[in-house]
Amino acid sequence: MFNVRTKEVIHYSNNHSGLSSYQFFARKVIPLYGHVKISVIENEFRAVTKLCQSSHPNIVQVFDMGQLKRDSASYFIDMEICSNVTLAQYISGAEVPTLDRWDPKPANICQVLEHIVNGLAFIHGLGEVHRDLSPQNSMFPLFSPDVD
Repeated sequence: MFNVRTKEVIHYSNNHSGLSSYQFFARKVIPLYGHVKISVIENEFRAVTKLCQSSHPNIVQVFDMGQLKRDSASYFIDMEICSNVTLAQYISGAEVPTLDRWDPKPANICQVLEHIVNGLAFIHGLGEVHRDLSPQNSMFPLFSPDVD
């Protein structure tokens, strides 16, 4: 079974909101610079907050988000860890430990597309749009790949 998720440094916490004791998580750090303005980060946080009101097996789970430090110009999103292999790398031959080697049979292609479309339908059902969907931005979950 494929479970493709649309999405980073691994962190470890024994006291993190949304996590059980002693779990690893990925932290995406978003610094304010260039085209990244506070309005972009606020929009991202608004959308993530809406998506976190319920969960979906094809959407990365977010545990926490906010400003790194009170006076910092960097913000963060803490989320579940995915494999470091993207869909683009996988279909180009990279190995994913929990999956068989890619075989471009129509059934496999349809299965991957079904997971992507299901995730997008969830996002769109909440009135949001994924603005960065690509094979390079689609990841595989590290610990629970067998979701139908």
